[in-house]
Amino acid sequence: MNSEKCDADTLTRHILSAVDPLIGNFPIKLISQSYDGVAVMSGHNAGVQVKIKQRYPFTHYVHCYAHQLNLIMSQVRVFFGDLKDIPGFS
Repeated sequence: MNSEKCDADTLTRHILSAVDPLIGNFPIKLISQSYDGVAVMSGHNAGVQVKIKQRYPFTHYVHCYAHQLNLIMSQVRVFFGDLKDIPGFS
């Protein structure tokens, strides 16, 4: 998705343009949404999750920890990569 702006209204429009045709006239079908912790997505007053919830009231927001997990795993790889070099250190 290429967006002209990264504000909550623009991102919500992009998301809804993909979700609305799938959901149709059954708003109860959408029950969960998950984004990272950036304010534009997770904001409690004007974030994307609030705007989606206005259209789909049964939708609950869950913070996505995949990005944090990815950062942790990259550091674990570096740590174990450094450990394997210890026996060669003289």
